[in-house]
Amino acid sequence: MGSMLIFCGFLNMGVFLLKLIIYSLGTMLIVASRV
Repeated sequence: MGSMLIFCGFLNMGVFLLKLIIYSLGTMLIVASRV
């Protein structure tokens, strides 16, 4: 049970990091296309 909770925490953190990376890449693309 405890290990499942840790796994879920890592999964949520991974999803959050993935969204952050996608968001920053998208922002860079928008900035690059404006220049």
